[in-house]
Amino acid sequence: ANSGVLFEWDKVSNIFTKKIDFNKSENGGYIPGSLTLANGKFYGMAGQGGTYGKGVIFEWNPATNSLSNRFNFNGTDQGALPQGTLTYFGGKFYGMTHAGGVFNKGVIFEWDPFSNIFEKKIDLDSVNTGSNPYGAMVSYNGLFYGMTYRGGNTDNGVIFEWNPVTNTINKKIDFNGANGRNP
Repeated sequence: ANSGVLFEWDKVSNIFTKKIDFNKSENGGYIPGSLTLANGKFYGMAGQGGTYGKGVIFEWNPATNSLSNRFNFNGTDQGALPQGTLTYFGGKFYGMTHAGGVFNKGVIFEWDPFSNIFEKKIDLDSVNTGSNPYGAMVSYNGLFYGMTYRGGNTDNGVIFEWNPVTNTINKKIDFNGANGRNP
């Protein structure tokens, strides 16, 4: 369906096996990041498709080669167009969307794979937090660090620090062209 595939590659034998075809409407499409292994299953995000056409969080079980949509992004309430890789920390996944949220600049979210409870944590707003993130957040000493493609003082993106306990975000670096732009 020209929406991406999930595959397995054996580096020793150099055998490539296509496992799943993504098709946008049913299971999402355009997979902009890597898979994250947790509890014997792989989790990822599709940047398009799903129930609302705004992207999904999916789970792939390699033992049964079954793929299931676990969460459908709806836009304003939960963000839209998830980008990057889910970060697994403390039994939950954390990630970002490129759009959606109150300001349509993306969100930071938390998702529990056991209860399937999704919680939007931060609405990105551009100047103060950056906007339109890509990539993954990295967890270090209980804090998360990430980058946005746009926003900040010169609209060239930022590096931010997010504290999940206090749910506060601090812009650490503004990209300004001289030090880089649009990571």
